[in-house]
Parts: sequence; structure tokens; C-alpha cells
Amino acid sequence: MTNRLLHGVCAAILISALQTFTIGYLLSDHSNALHDGAELRLKVFAQDPRSLLLGHYLRITTPISHVAIDRITGTWPKQGEFRPLYLRIFPDPNGAASISEASFAPMTAETGSVILKSEPLAMPDNPSQSEHLAIRYGIEKVYVPENLGTELGAALADGSLSLIVTVSPQGKAQIRQLLVKDRPVFTAPEF
Repeated sequence: MTNRLLHGVCAAILISALQTFTIGYLLSDHSNALHDGAELRLKVFAQDPRSLLLGHYLRITTPISHVAIDRITGTWPKQGEFRPLYLRIFPDPNGAASISEASFAPMTAETGSVILKSEPLAMPDNPSQSEHLAIRYGIEKVYVPENLGTELGAALADGSLSLIVTVSPQGKAQIRQLLVKDRPVFTAPEF
């Protein structure tokens, strides 16, 4: 009986250690992206104007949320295959982002550019050159503090809402700040 109890205790300790390690890794990855990442400024458009009423999250799109198919270079994956898209972004002097190149193959950074890696996406059936691909980066859902709902709704309506995003050297985007008329109204915790 004690041998069985000892095995159970060892298994519980091992599982707890594994969970602690996983949470620590995720927090350090998030924190490293915020500290070491390249900064981009993105204009924000509401994806769903009712999303402020669905809790404290805002669903958004940005100018880099859609990529024209004719901008994608290189070999395309097979239909139905899930692959990330890599985008070369050149921020202007104000940090605003614009896509200069996109590819399903990893890219190397050039001076003044940032490489952003999307979440994996499925290849469409026979895309035409006039189509756009909807791209997700993991920043499309922004936590909104309770007291900011009215102010952010007004900022979305008049186009004065923007987002500061940091991009890690691996291409992962993290939200750093939410701005209304260039004034920070929300800053992500840096742990």
C-alpha cells in the first residue's frame, strides 16, 4: 500500500513540476517578446462592433490582417495543408506597418524590416490573383479593462484607436499598448 502511495505522490510531483515549467516558459516567452521585440504601430478597425458587449475583449483587424495573394512569393503549400505565412514589414518613421513581401518559406530580416510569422492557415482552393488571405497573428482579440469600453467605442468610431505590437526575433507578435489619439490607455503587463 505504501509503495502505491509513493508512486502516486511521485506522479503528482512530476505533473506539478511539468505544469510549473510550462507556465514559466509561456510567461518568459511573452516577457522576452515585449522586452526584446521590434515595435510596430497598427491602426485598429473593429471586426465586430458588438464585441465590446461580449465581455472585456475587443475583436479587431489591422492593415496587415489581409494579404493580397499577388504579394505572396515562392512556392505555395498543397491545398488543405496548414502553414504559417512569413511577412516582411517595413515600419515608417512613426512605426506604422506596411507589408512589403510575404512567403510561406521563412525569411531573413533585412535592415529596417521586421519578420512577422502568422498562425498556420489553410490553403484556399484555386485562389485568384485578386483575392486576399485573412491572416491571424494571435493579436486579434485584445483585453479591454472594464472602465474603457465607452472611450474605446468612441475611438473606434472616429478612427483614433491604434495598437503597439512587439515582434520577437522568431516572428511572434505580442500586444504592448492600446492607444487612443496617441495616448496609452492600456499597457500589457510585463510579468
